[in-house]
Amino acid sequence: MEETADGVIATNSRNEHFFGKAAIGADGLRSNVRKLISHDQPVCSKYVAYRGTIPITEISRIQSWMTSLCGLARTCLHVVQYPVRRGELYNQVVVFETYEYKEDSDDWGTPEEMERRFQGCHPLVQQALSFIQRQIRWPMYDRRPIDNWTKGNLTLLGDAAHPMLQYIAQGGCQALEDSSYLTAMLKKYGEKLRKSFS
Repeated sequence: MEETADGVIATNSRNEHFFGKAAIGADGLRSNVRKLISHDQPVCSKYVAYRGTIPITEISRIQSWMTSLCGLARTCLHVVQYPVRRGELYNQVVVFETYEYKEDSDDWGTPEEMERRFQGCHPLVQQALSFIQRQIRWPMYDRRPIDNWTKGNLTLLGDAAHPMLQYIAQGGCQALEDSSYLTAMLKKYGEKLRKSFS
């Protein structure tokens, strides 16, 4: 991505060039557009997530209580469940704070630690953990706030601007709010893009 007198030029991995009046970086936590505005780095939260889906037939009628029960049992743990694929499956996300964090290492937040951290939780939580896939772990990162999300004809939106730790889809909700507000500013200022971005 580069700025020109007429706007911006974006170049993809195939060396194709795309021209525009401006660019909105909505490219997530590790945003390439953000690198043109700030040289900060993602910050590890020491939380890790594991995911997995289970057939809807495995879900009992009272299992929707799981998140509350888990929160009452221990701190820094939560389990989120919601239906996907036309209600045929239940997606589960298990999140916990590791006690074994090692900087510049992947040897923390392991499936074995997940089992230990959730030990003693409600039996429904234990049942949920039995369906969690253990092959992939998602370390959770955010970033320190920066003073400005805009530079010239570039601006940031959503996780590229202000990533949040995973909880009740707050990152996605905030991105929608950003989009709504930016739309209002673009309608208000029209071709004055830098004014809309400020």
